Amino acid sequence: MYEDRLWVAFGSGQLLNEHVVSNSWPIKEERNVRLKEAIYIIKSLLTGQEFTY
Repeated sequence: MYEDRLWVAFGSGQLLNEHVVSNSWPIKEERNVRLKEAIYIIKSLLTGQEFTY
């Protein structure tokens, strides 16, 4: 849509839609921590950083 832009929508998941892929579902606080961690990794990779996490 716009040159040099990436549009994404991140979320912490919803039990209603995603419980079928796992035997357990983490509490909201844990999902938020995982989401923040994933966003950190993605932003770092988009800036060209290379690392092992």
